[in-house]
Amino acid sequence: MNGNSRLIYFAQTILEAQQTTLRRVAFYLDKAQFYDRFRGQFNERQEKAVARGQDTRQDLISQLERDVREHP
Repeated sequence: MNGNSRLIYFAQTILEAQQTTLRRVAFYLDKAQFYDRFRGQFNERQEKAVARGQDTRQDLISQLERDVREHP
C-alpha cells in the first residue's frame, strides 16, 4: 500500500465514521422527540415495550452498519 492508498483508505474510514455518527445522532434526536411527544401517555408496560423496540431498532442499525463496513 503506497502513501496515496493509505490516505484514501483513512479518509474513507473517517467519512464512514462521520456518517455513522450522524445517523446515531439523528436516531437519538428522534428518540428524544418521540418520548417528549408521548410523555405521560404510556403505562409502565407500554413504556417497557417501547423502550425494547427502540433498543431493537438501534441494534438493527448497528448490525447493518457493521455489515456494510465488512462487505462493501
